[in-house]
Amino acid sequence: MFWNAHPLEYEEWLLIKAPKPGVPVAQWDVKGGALRETLRAVEVVDRLGQARLKMTAPASHSKHSDASIRTRLSAHGSQLSLFVESA
Repeated sequence: MFWNAHPLEYEEWLLIKAPKPGVPVAQWDVKGGALRETLRAVEVVDRLGQARLKMTAPASHSKHSDASIRTRLSAHGSQLSLFVESA
């Protein structure tokens, strides 16, 4: 796992050896707000429903090819899951 900090955002990069379709490659338990899925992100919202944090998985890369790798974030209760859709 690698972290990178920017003035307005943080990045987390994961090294995943052999993702399995339909099985999360990473999961996080989120505290301090509720999770809400949007079209391309998962937001942490406060008790008034206002988004306070947005999480995305916009980029993924393979060391074996230049093919695009699709990822998807999913929220279930307080758990955030990352899936690799294709490799």
